[in-house]
Amino acid sequence: MEKQIQCSETSHNNPTELVLETVAAFSNTPVEELPPLYDYVDPDALDQLLDRDHSQALQVQFQYHGFQITLDSEGTATFEET
Repeated sequence: MEKQIQCSETSHNNPTELVLETVAAFSNTPVEELPPLYDYVDPDALDQLLDRDHSQALQVQFQYHGFQITLDSEGTATFEET
């Protein structure tokens, strides 16, 4: 099942926080019990890629804790259960 959210810069401090909080909510798992995100994607690189202004569209996709996650530079985040 696909779950899509639209987020603004004020709703989360960074993309890493968005991923962790959303996966925790969708999977009913406390954030501190999730596996380390760095085992799946480099959190610093993710934040740097998506936290800056882009003149062209950018999309990042990876799997984490049972979800196929797609984030883009326009602020759309899609979480699809795998």
